Amino acid sequence: MQIQDKGESMEEATIGKEVAVSMKEPTVGRSFDEGDILYVAVPENGVQQLSQTIQNILSQDDLQVLRELIEIMRKVNPSWDR
Repeated sequence: MQIQDKGESMEEATIGKEVAVSMKEPTVGRSFDEGDILYVAVPENGVQQLSQTIQNILSQDDLQVLRELIEIMRKVNPSWDR
């Protein structure tokens, strides 16, 4: 729902920044634990667009996260983004 840094709302968090994130449904300790890595569920067609169309403007860190997302999704569906 929202990202905050020291009580100030922000649109996005940058690498290395520690922020507070509020979400509607999950509960810390029940749905996930503090310190867990959380990913946004990017639709397959969105990943394809990122991979094929605008790959040249993504940072190396962005590309690494994209590869991690693809790897996670392929554990559930081996043909995801192929």
